[in-house]
Amino acid sequence: MKRLHSLSCRMFACIAAFTAVNASAQTDAPAFTIPAKQIDTVSIKHLKSAKRILLPTANVEVLNWGKITSVTQTSALQTLGGASTSSARSTMEVAVPSDVPMLRAVADELYQDLATKLRAAGWEVLTFDDVKADPVFIKQSQEKTDPKIGAPVRKLTLGKQKMHYTVVAPAGMPVFDPGMTMPLWGLRSLLKDRDTHALEATYRFDPIALTAKSRHGIGSNTASTAAEANLTLSHAQGTFVTSKLAPGNVRLKEPIAVAGNIGEIKKAADVSPQLANAISEALTFLGNAGAISSNKGLYICDVDQAALKTSILLAGKIFNDEIVKGLGKAP
Repeated sequence: MKRLHSLSCRMFACIAAFTAVNASAQTDAPAFTIPAKQIDTVSIKHLKSAKRILLPTANVEVLNWGKITSVTQTSALQTLGGASTSSARSTMEVAVPSDVPMLRAVADELYQDLATKLRAAGWEVLTFDDVKADPVFIKQSQEKTDPKIGAPVRKLTLGKQKMHYTVVAPAGMPVFDPGMTMPLWGLRSLLKDRDTHALEATYRFDPIALTAKSRHGIGSNTASTAAEANLTLSHAQGTFVTSKLAPGNVRLKEPIAVAGNIGEIKKAADVSPQLANAISEALTFLGNAGAISSNKGLYICDVDQAALKTSILLAGKIFNDEIVKGLGKAP
């Protein structure tokens, strides 16, 4: 979780640059790319101890709700200048529908794509089907499914920003609970017995970009928040453990803009009753607040699901190329 939180911090730092990149972006814009300088590889030298890699699962995480708050209060300098004490606050929360079956299909396609590319690089690949009946694999702790979402939900907080992610794996495959140890550590005895490495790929996407602004004025303070329906690959990582239990990874250093204008941000009261009902039934953050239309500060991102699927697959497969490039040819 700490690693997830750290990479989310980088996302916040890149919001301004991301917004500028996407100002004129379209879903049919030039192909998404990942510059070489955006990829970090750690401890790849450890991979020379075995020729096979186990892919136990793959996770796709997509933001389903985000909330951001901007607060401005009268500074000491303003007070000395004669300004009266005042404060300004702006809060915006946006819900994004999660098409879980579509995301599972996307996760499966990315999983199969990674396996194919690893085999092409000379690796022998063990899949979920090869180990699903192993007692060590079966006893691994998994994330609990949110009954309303139909998939696990991970929650991150970054200062005044809160984010909930729907997390999916290919149908039948696990979403491991990261717990307090590094991913895949629980498979260590299985890896030794089978003389294999293990590799888990994670792809995290934000379909909305939330921004906050605050300003100290001479006579008053202002605060504002905004959201745009732009897609970011906010975090991507291939984490491995070798047969000798040495860890390493290939990871994205910073969030990268994937596509712009993949949906429309609407006030909750302005969405169709069908969409409002689907959101209110699926998301738990509403609590006892009632219907979506009664939540004045709530917005809905009416996502073009076809564009979202296409863009996620594009970015995920390109990151798979970077994973294989980082791992190199089989020893």
